[in-house]
Amino acid sequence: MGDANIRRPWKNGNPQLQYNQGFVNLNYILHIYQILSPILPHLPSLIQQRDLSLYLHIHSRCLSCLNPLYNLFIKNGIKTISPSLIDWITPVSLAYWSMDDGSRTPEGFYLNTHSFSYEEQIILKDILFTKFNILCNIHKHKNKYKLYIRAKSMDIFKQLVKPYYISHFYYKLNI
Repeated sequence: MGDANIRRPWKNGNPQLQYNQGFVNLNYILHIYQILSPILPHLPSLIQQRDLSLYLHIHSRCLSCLNPLYNLFIKNGIKTISPSLIDWITPVSLAYWSMDDGSRTPEGFYLNTHSFSYEEQIILKDILFTKFNILCNIHKHKNKYKLYIRAKSMDIFKQLVKPYYISHFYYKLNI
């Protein structure tokens, strides 16, 4: 979930995590680097794109301990959502997911889940309700869908994630 991805650089090798963030989020990528530093081979790389914008990139070593995460999210080489995610999602992971891929609205909060199918949106919606009592709607956005945390669940959502938010992203919680 979020801006990280997990992949196997070699067909039968162990997976690695990769993470990209725009340079504007330097504090955040340094925060992520600090957390993941035991499994990272080097400092974040600064990459300049063709349009001259900058982003920061980190990747982990290829590690067998990442196989359970890889197997949770990757099926036939495609990132997917399965009901077993309910056993993995925590307030901490929800906080990082929302810092990476979230945006506030005047009353609620979007989790930008555009890359998942409608069926996977239903799974995510059910997980958030079952695990945290967070009510969500699925909103159509162009040809895709994304989750919307309803206004009546914002207090629950904020209580869960705020302890893990870095101040750089407090604006997403309207703090």
